[in-house]
Amino acid sequence: MINPEKIELAYIIDDDITTIELVKMNNDRFGFCERLVTFTDPVLANQTINEAIDKGVDVPQMILLDINMPVMDAWDFLDKMNDVLVESEVSVFILSSSINPEDMEKSKQYSSVLKYILKPLSLDKIGTMLGLIQKSGKLNQ
Repeated sequence: MINPEKIELAYIIDDDITTIELVKMNNDRFGFCERLVTFTDPVLANQTINEAIDKGVDVPQMILLDINMPVMDAWDFLDKMNDVLVESEVSVFILSSSINPEDMEKSKQYSSVLKYILKPLSLDKIGTMLGLIQKSGKLNQ
């Protein structure tokens, strides 16, 4: 375990099964999150988050969000969800293989996005994410 203050619930929204499995393996190894819920369909993730927020239960503390997905990409997802995510104190990290500076800059337009992280996820990157969430006051003390 890398930090005694874990994320209670995190969502991974990525259409790449390999990335999802790598994030799960990192969590098994480093213990950064109690529960991981995975989505390969961002539309379903959007609906699930809205339902969780409406009910006030199972709202994720963190979302790892891929950019390029069919039907709804990260920008469409954030256009719909940014204000709700900010209000619900959900921290979003773009987890992408894109090194396009335009993508990196665009991620800064969304106040729910704390950082743009390049794949693959590593121990250092997990530590950075937890540190940013803690610094923002969103991680339970």
